[in-house]
Amino acid sequence: MATTKKTVTASTEAVKTVAKEVETAKKATTKAAETKATAKKAAPSKRGRKPGQKAVAVKTFVQFKAQDVETEKLIAAAKKDWAKKYKKKTVDLVSINLYIKPEDKKAYYVINDNDLGDVPFTNGED
Repeated sequence: MATTKKTVTASTEAVKTVAKEVETAKKATTKAAETKATAKKAAPSKRGRKPGQKAVAVKTFVQFKAQDVETEKLIAAAKKDWAKKYKKKTVDLVSINLYIKPEDKKAYYVINDNDLGDVPFTNGED
């Protein structure tokens, strides 16, 4: 009976030791996973601007028969026309598709994939 008690006690101690080792391994694995996730987040993007780099200023013009019109002005005119025509606010704006057709002297727009309209193709001098 004494031998059985010693064997059970030894087995219990062995189980406790293995349980501690498993717990330590779990913590190490969790730490490694967290470190790996942090490393992935911290990895700098190879594309795009570097921190502190200025944005590139872009102006796009459409030229047709000695007339220049900046596309930003056409977009602004389309937004204004849409807001007036459909009685909506610019916060309702989700997407703009602008189709410039200089031979018609118009810019056609589709806003939010269902509101249609057109604005005159002018540079403010016509």
